[in-house]
Amino acid sequence: MMTRKPRKSNTTTTPKKRPPNVPVSYLGFSLQATRVLYHLLSASRGDIVCLEVFEDVGVEKADGTRIAEQDKANVVSNPLSNRSEEFWKTIRNWIDALQAGTLPPDRTSFVIYAPRGKPGTIGDCFHKAATNSDAITAIEAAKHLLGLSDNATSRTESDGGKLASHLATIFSAPQDLLAQLVTRLTIETSGEVDHDQLKELLLAKLVSEEAYADVVRWAHGWVKKRLDSLVESRQPARVAQEDFHAALLNYVRAHDRLNILRSFAGTPDDFEVTSEMAFRDYVRQLRLIEMDDVDVLAAVNDYLQAASDRVSWSERGLIDESSLGRLATELISSCCGNVLGLRGGGRA
Repeated sequence: MMTRKPRKSNTTTTPKKRPPNVPVSYLGFSLQATRVLYHLLSASRGDIVCLEVFEDVGVEKADGTRIAEQDKANVVSNPLSNRSEEFWKTIRNWIDALQAGTLPPDRTSFVIYAPRGKPGTIGDCFHKAATNSDAITAIEAAKHLLGLSDNATSRTESDGGKLASHLATIFSAPQDLLAQLVTRLTIETSGEVDHDQLKELLLAKLVSEEAYADVVRWAHGWVKKRLDSLVESRQPARVAQEDFHAALLNYVRAHDRLNILRSFAGTPDDFEVTSEMAFRDYVRQLRLIEMDDVDVLAAVNDYLQAASDRVSWSERGLIDESSLGRLATELISSCCGNVLGLRGGGRA
């Protein structure tokens, strides 16, 4: 008996494609978290760093001033070009916030952070404007480059869409208000997301070069966990500098000082080793438990190097007097464990 073949459908099912903006959206969120970490490391006591509270990333300074930062993670288009919709949307949002009183114009600094962006002529002029006169000159130059007349709206129709709406709102605002924004605007670029900034900040605080990779991984995780927790509990994502700094100190004390400190001690010379083996009580104790000469020599070298390192770490500010007791406890515990292991046959 012949088996009938399955009928083929005349239609084919095209698999649904993932929205192309998903990876870009993730890059934007990832960039914002990195910038939160950057500002926490840059912040002073009493400052609070925010995510999506009054801006992409914001800083509420202890003196009452604010930093409002817009982050641009574009990988295809240039968010800082003369006719970039993103650039003008950012300016328009800030104009709206200034007019609504959400952001005080005299106490807010405005930052556009676009690590892969390249400022156009307009962005460059806005960034460099330091005085009210500079700002007015930059605004007039921008209107000229955009083809706008003095009434600011004569050619916006030809631009079409959202860009026209942004330009109309911006250049219809009081010129002194727009000028005040421009003088307080900074544009930051770095070619790529600048993790070197994080390294410089961590090394300047208290982290050793060798520990940096471990500490920065922990710091990224801490920031993400704290932000996720706040968002999940529907609280404003605001992180106090004191909370982050305390957590950072605790992590470094527990890891960098005891486990990651690099040895600066060289190899002890023969005279030091000979003197140590002849007179030190711990050497006689090692002999009493019948450790062989190789292990005794290794113990003496370890002891001398540890003593030298303690002095070096203290001079470099990597440890203080209060941490020496904990360090000694760890070293004694480690040595006792090694000795017991050797006595129990752990040594090959």
